[in-house]
Amino acid sequence: MSSPHSSLPGAVQALFTRSPPPSLRPSKAYDPALTPVISSLSDQYPPSVISGLHLLNDDIENAHVIAQAHEGDTSCDTWHAFLHRREGDYWNSGWWIARLSHPLLLKFANADSLSMAKADAKSFVSACERVGTGRSKDDLLEKRQYDQLRELCDWDIQHGK
Repeated sequence: MSSPHSSLPGAVQALFTRSPPPSLRPSKAYDPALTPVISSLSDQYPPSVISGLHLLNDDIENAHVIAQAHEGDTSCDTWHAFLHRREGDYWNSGWWIARLSHPLLLKFANADSLSMAKADAKSFVSACERVGTGRSKDDLLEKRQYDQLRELCDWDIQHGK
């Protein structure tokens, strides 16, 4: 079975196979040439997918514009929490996490309840804050973050509206 992101243009699909995983706090877009390519997909995919693709490209600004414009959409609100974590606005990331109800939160945390999942997400934000602009031991935090970004984007491709 193919991945949901296999429907994306090849250059954009490459965002799902980056190695090493993206940094916790990117300083610039990974591939600025992908910004217009991602934006051009807005007639084929919901805003949450476009926001997610921008964030997978480390383009926090464009991801933020879309997530903020679609506040109240469960996935866009999750992207909003993630992008604030990635830009180092940890308090704001926690604020968004407190309001989330996305079904993937339980999976990300391997939790039985939403409150446990939110506590885990906030703990992850704190761990990222401790690392700051550096790298975690064995890239464990970067791998976890990258897995979440890819999984949420794939989920949005499958379930987005």
